Amino acid sequence: MDVKKMTEEELREATIRNLLQMDEQGLLLMKSNAATLCMYQEMKKQEQQKGQGKKPA
Repeated sequence: MDVKKMTEEELREATIRNLLQMDEQGLLLMKSNAATLCMYQEMKKQEQQKGQGKKPA
């Protein structure tokens, strides 16, 4: 893409496209981080339950 040959309209459209793509990638990253956090919390919860089951009554 030769930026020097692009019109102002084309530059504006390309910029908006890039920003939307960055937003989409950011949302995918947040979704992935949220899923990882949920898995981690579930793992910790299971560890705690196992730990409580081993304690003498």
